[in-house]
Amino acid sequence: MIMIVLLCIALLFCVLLIFRMGSQNYLKYFSLLVFFTSTILSLQAGHWRDPLTIVQIISMLSYFYAVAVQKESEN
Repeated sequence: MIMIVLLCIALLFCVLLIFRMGSQNYLKYFSLLVFFTSTILSLQAGHWRDPLTIVQIISMLSYFYAVAVQKESEN
């Protein structure tokens, strides 16, 4: 149940990013949405010890950190 809630939050977050950033970044955020969804679904399926899932989580966190650093440097 908690994974479904996390999936909904992730989908909402990615959709809001798409609308906020405009259409020029649509493909980048759509691919992020697919990546985020596949990670959440693999976690929900119980594959949290799978190395691919761990790499996906680390990649997702590093992406969000890079975006935060980029936004901070722009301001």
